[in-house]
Amino acid sequence: MFLRILIAAFLFVLTSACSEDGDRARIAIVFEAGEANGAADLRKGIALAEDVADVDIFTGEPSAKVLNTVQDLQGYDIVFIDAAADGLPLTAADMQQLSATTRLVVVNPDGEFPGNVPLDRHADIPVYWANRSVENDAALVRYLSVHVGNATIQQAIAKPVVYPTHGFYHPAAGELFATLDAYLAWYGARTDGVRYDPAKPAVGVASYIVFYRHQNTAVLDGLIAETESQGGVAVTLLRQGAADFSPFMKDGKPVIDVLLNDSERLNVQNTEAGIDEIRRLGVPVLQSIPYAKGSVDDYRASPGGLAPEMTSRVVDGEREGQFEPIAVAGRDPSSKTRDYTPMNAQIQW
Repeated sequence: MFLRILIAAFLFVLTSACSEDGDRARIAIVFEAGEANGAADLRKGIALAEDVADVDIFTGEPSAKVLNTVQDLQGYDIVFIDAAADGLPLTAADMQQLSATTRLVVVNPDGEFPGNVPLDRHADIPVYWANRSVENDAALVRYLSVHVGNATIQQAIAKPVVYPTHGFYHPAAGELFATLDAYLAWYGARTDGVRYDPAKPAVGVASYIVFYRHQNTAVLDGLIAETESQGGVAVTLLRQGAADFSPFMKDGKPVIDVLLNDSERLNVQNTEAGIDEIRRLGVPVLQSIPYAKGSVDDYRASPGGLAPEMTSRVVDGEREGQFEPIAVAGRDPSSKTRDYTPMNAQIQW
């Protein structure tokens, strides 16, 4: 019986089509939403590929579809599953059933969750997914539609963008810089705005690279623009995971005079390691806090500002040596993603 299922699945992959040639593919994407990588973030990329596919998202979020049983995934031309999702309500038998009836793409597979689309023949698929961004999400949908399905499109499919673990950012640059030297060389030669001058006050900004990847940089751009308007230069370091401030150092000394940090904890797993990063950097670290509990208007109307909803955010930062907590942005009420609206007066202060 099992052998017959495998043979049927193999023949299905070889002979069947997602849809009639040139038609739009119906794609289901199943994954576990993260704090900065949920259904709404994925929809930004899907919107850029809506000419080739209709995509439904299953994450367990209120804004996504609910996956209760394998029957919820029937009828799709392509089912894409991240097998690393916690508590996925699918059994090995369910995956075998899907393999016999649809094109099944599984990233982060294990023994119980194989797909019938071999990733060794589609090496770009896991790279797109491991580097989630608006561009990569759009390209993934196009790739699935064309190379796993049989959609015909005129536009070339972009190769995956592989993002570094950290990079230096400026909105005028159009790219991330892997090293401080590369960033300062660009900044010092700039002709369309403020140029880097080591004699000027240098304000560092530390944030997460995911904001860049999801085109959610309005607050960063506001901090940089205000720094330059007040006569300083901005050195913005974006990272993944725990804080590492060593890229701010040159010849054993920091190139910045002060740092604005927007993360709640410098190192979630090891508080002392986060404190050590501040000690090594050797400059004051201030808390620039996005108000995650509501919009700019909600913040202004609240009697306590950051308290009590975000008191723990302030306290955790102060335990690590971060001080002067100030809200610099509020949640964008028109966005379902974690987009923020800058509070310009707060940023100026």
